[in-house]
Amino acid sequence: MRILVYTECDVVTCVALNRLLPALSGHTVAVAVLRLGPVDLSSGSPLRVSDWYEREEIPRRVLAPLEEGPGLPGGLLPFGRLARACGVRLLDLDPADPVGVDRVAAGFAPDVILSLRFGLIFREPTLSLPPLGILNTHSGALPEYPGLSAYAHTLLDGHSKLTCTLHRVDAGIDTGAVVASRSLPFDPDRSVLWHLPQLYSLGAEMFLDLLPQLALGRRPVAVPQDRARRRYHREMTPALAAVLEERGIRFVDTRDVDDLCAFFTGRSGNGTASRCR
Repeated sequence: MRILVYTECDVVTCVALNRLLPALSGHTVAVAVLRLGPVDLSSGSPLRVSDWYEREEIPRRVLAPLEEGPGLPGGLLPFGRLARACGVRLLDLDPADPVGVDRVAAGFAPDVILSLRFGLIFREPTLSLPPLGILNTHSGALPEYPGLSAYAHTLLDGHSKLTCTLHRVDAGIDTGAVVASRSLPFDPDRSVLWHLPQLYSLGAEMFLDLLPQLALGRRPVAVPQDRARRRYHREMTPALAAVLEERGIRFVDTRDVDDLCAFFTGRSGNGTASRCR
């Protein structure tokens, strides 16, 4: 089976890919990585600070050096080394290229597409290209939390757990039928940043659960969303993010940053990832 994964270049998705790619042995796999530009911190939003650690600081501190030097025993692998170890093609996507997503899909001709924390919208002809469809990992429960920053809006509403939803992708935004969902408790002693790799690793695991039926050419059973329960959420504003921090919910914590780095420098942390051998 030909599997195409669309994702973004940050430490959150790198942890999730360490869970996903080793388990796809025997399939033909490519990963298209969207490399976003520098994070704009001018708003002062703690959400943007978290983005900066995910996309810039931790990759600079850990991922880039590991790409050049030897891997460390027991540690997760950065994007390039992971792709080589698993025999996966790694493709670059330019956010300024409006047809890059379609060109990659047409060139690879996938049977199924997995969108793993990927911020661009799929349109035709890519929507109709893979015979087994496109599946997306969404950081909130559906239909209640479609849209942006779903995990943050979940916490703002007072929930004590975070949910990752795997759903079909259609022409709408987070409107496709739900295939599966899994949740994890939110640990108030840890930051939001600490939870995100675990949340998206749940999405990777749900996709892996579907592999046997996908390999047989069967589309997974999915339940249409109840549109009456949908409340579309836009990007969380700095003011709303500040409300969460006033409640004691931190977006970033120095200890959590150090522990995320340690996933790659010698220990597997909470056990969400495995290595290719």
